[in-house]
Amino acid sequence: MDPRFAEFLASRKSPTRKIALPVSNGYTFVHVDDIQRCEGAAKYTEVYHKNGKALSSKSIGYFAEILKPFGFFLTHRSHLVNLDFVDSYTFEGEIILQDGTSVPLSRRRKTAFIKQFE
Repeated sequence: MDPRFAEFLASRKSPTRKIALPVSNGYTFVHVDDIQRCEGAAKYTEVYHKNGKALSSKSIGYFAEILKPFGFFLTHRSHLVNLDFVDSYTFEGEIILQDGTSVPLSRRRKTAFIKQFE
């Protein structure tokens, strides 16, 4: 992908609040509010949204940067969650999302995570 185009996509404030997910055969456009979580693996990220999931060729760091203004929080080095979908937190260090998915929360990020809800 052309770096200028990627920069444009990342900096663009869309009135529809959609983002372009770079996938193997092009782009998938997803409404930001529909994204529940992202899970990174090597240089790829699995983006889970209300209509399924998409494997993107971008790293979790890329998504953490562009989704932070929309209420997303990096809970662990490979997990990013939409705070609107958080249901609970366990003292074992797990975040439970509304769909029942369990996502790890690193000890170093626990205080910052709790502050998101104060």
